[in-house]
Amino acid sequence: MLYSSLFLALLSASLSAAAPSTHDHAHSLRAHATRDGGHSLQLQVKPQDDMNDPDDLTVAATIINNGSKAVKILNDPNSVLSTWKTHTFDFVAIPSVGPDGLKSKASSLPASVDAIRVKYNPTVAASLEDSDVYTVLQPGESKTIVHDLSGMYNFHTVGSYGVRLTAAAEYLRVVEDDGSISMVPAALSAGSETATLALLSIPSTATLTSRKGLVNAGKPGLDVFVDPLAAHLGSRMVRRVEDPKFKNCTAEQQSAINEAIPFANQYIENANQYLNGTLGERYTTWFGAQMENRTEIVKGHYANLTGMPDKFQFDCSCNQPDTYAYVYPNKFPTVYFCGAFWRAPANGTDSKAGTIVHEGTHFTNIGSTDDYAYGQSGAKDLAKSDPDQGVMNADSHEYFSENNPQLD
Repeated sequence: MLYSSLFLALLSASLSAAAPSTHDHAHSLRAHATRDGGHSLQLQVKPQDDMNDPDDLTVAATIINNGSKAVKILNDPNSVLSTWKTHTFDFVAIPSVGPDGLKSKASSLPASVDAIRVKYNPTVAASLEDSDVYTVLQPGESKTIVHDLSGMYNFHTVGSYGVRLTAAAEYLRVVEDDGSISMVPAALSAGSETATLALLSIPSTATLTSRKGLVNAGKPGLDVFVDPLAAHLGSRMVRRVEDPKFKNCTAEQQSAINEAIPFANQYIENANQYLNGTLGERYTTWFGAQMENRTEIVKGHYANLTGMPDKFQFDCSCNQPDTYAYVYPNKFPTVYFCGAFWRAPANGTDSKAGTIVHEGTHFTNIGSTDDYAYGQSGAKDLAKSDPDQGVMNADSHEYFSENNPQLD
């Protein structure tokens, strides 16, 4: 290997102090990190040594509590503590250095990524008593999570790629004793080896493009449905008749979804009417200062959403208690509902109808939105600090649609 064992070492990052970020939207998240609670955490990230096929790709992340007290960290789907196949890591090509000391002209493009989008509310998650929604680390304790990234990335060239956290993953959400949530920064650094990243090596014989694509969400049991009756009867054939609009949904769940769909359509119709009139506080609260290009983006999203809730298909197999829903952006029209969705009201703040709008904006044929900020306070902060991202943030669209409390 051109790069020796130096690139195989675990690289650590101190989470008790922020470091400059190379990510374009990191500052919008830093705006929310008002305090870090005085915690001392360390992050180590290590990809597999060599990658021969993007359908067989893993990265291990280890969190170490170097502080003097226990920490309770939310398993945010966009963080290194969760195995959801969200956009947590970036792979950036590193130019090789020849004998003459000159760097090669390697592609400067990062590996392209296809990731799922998850609706999550940290405040709702923090209120749950379910131990599956957070990780507790005692002083000196660590936890390693192996991320299966198969099918997510397509690379542009062979050689070495630096592994970086995306901006959404640069912070861990720590639940304090009083129930508040501290945002603890997680900036990758190699100590004195500045500009050195954890590296993934791709040999010249490797396959660069995924052949399978994104085929699972990264959580055990999701996207796979085993009929309990079929399992009970063993090899006997069981014929299951279902409404093609619903998959793995009970009659009660179907009824709840059908109740929410008209509210979602009303939200979209109302949003379109508002956007075609005079824009005021309602718009600026959720999307920031008005600029024609940004306003047209939002208008386009809602125009594309018109009539879509009636075309969506719904899968109820996800039981994650802290998660509302998720989608594969390139796999229209299926929306997957999870545990938090069933506890939500049909309409109103963080509602079932709002969740349908939220997830709909993620589809590439509708809006291609991302999850830059979660919750009403996060969305409001994003509108002020980075309106360009505000108009591409799914929760911003949901809260604009729900309009609760009502704004003009």
